[in-house]
Amino acid sequence: MAMMKDDPKRYEMKRAIQKRYRARLPRVDYKAALRHIDHVVKLVGSAHAGLGSDFDGVSGMVPEGLEDVSKYPVLVRGMIDMGYSDSDIRNIMGENLLRLMKKVEEAAR
Repeated sequence: MAMMKDDPKRYEMKRAIQKRYRARLPRVDYKAALRHIDHVVKLVGSAHAGLGSDFDGVSGMVPEGLEDVSKYPVLVRGMIDMGYSDSDIRNIMGENLLRLMKKVEEAAR
């Protein structure tokens, strides 16, 4: 049975499906995200790495300890512990995105 747009039980059905899949996924913690960040930085450099914070619709399928953006300090602490410089951390945590957005705005003019 397909979930219809006007079906009042569609969210209940969606959550049941998500819960079933969540139970099948292996549990990982925020350190997995740190390993991914480190891998990307090794591939492309800290001037080209960045994070997104779109937690809408992920239904709790995130690393433990990284349930929402309020947990970003654990990533910062982790990068400090891994030896990342303040400049690298600022780039990864948002300055790269801001620089890219400025370039896009310039190109659009």
